[in-house]
Amino acid sequence: MRIRLLVKNESGTFDLVWLRHSGRDVYLGFTSSPSHYSYHASGKRHQAFKDGRGILQEDHLPLAGFKEQAELATFGFSPRQKWGKVYDGDKADFVQILDSSSLPEYVNVTVGLIEAGKIENIRGFLAVRNPELLDIWSISLITSTKPWIYITVQSVKPELMEKAKILTKSKWSRNSRDSISI
Repeated sequence: MRIRLLVKNESGTFDLVWLRHSGRDVYLGFTSSPSHYSYHASGKRHQAFKDGRGILQEDHLPLAGFKEQAELATFGFSPRQKWGKVYDGDKADFVQILDSSSLPEYVNVTVGLIEAGKIENIRGFLAVRNPELLDIWSISLITSTKPWIYITVQSVKPELMEKAKILTKSKWSRNSRDSISI
């Protein structure tokens, strides 16, 4: 299963995130980043860089006996800016297009794995994700894999943007994707 997350705005359509579920391992990357994240069949999770360096993130449940929910990546961005590379039609089995004309100024996206058939796990996960600051915009479930893959898009409320501006001026540090993660 190959998945692509695209963002469309007045500057064009940009390839933001790719995900591949090989049936054994899961890989996720940002097209503008020299690294990718892996969740292996064994349950080992790590971040790997093109130069061969790797960072073990954690041991988790093996994919064969996967239970509940695991977040692969969470990132926030403004869909009105240029992100990633211009989409060139790379193949995918599932494509989600975030159209900036229908989105708020700033969104938070989470990509993760969820136990097949257990939609209540994602509801519980989202309920604890700062509901006073984030509104659910969309949830996509890819159910042809085990575990299932989910993509959530949440609008970021203005109060959080104000908080982020204050933190940026003081001690907040931006990550390598120049985005604010919640």
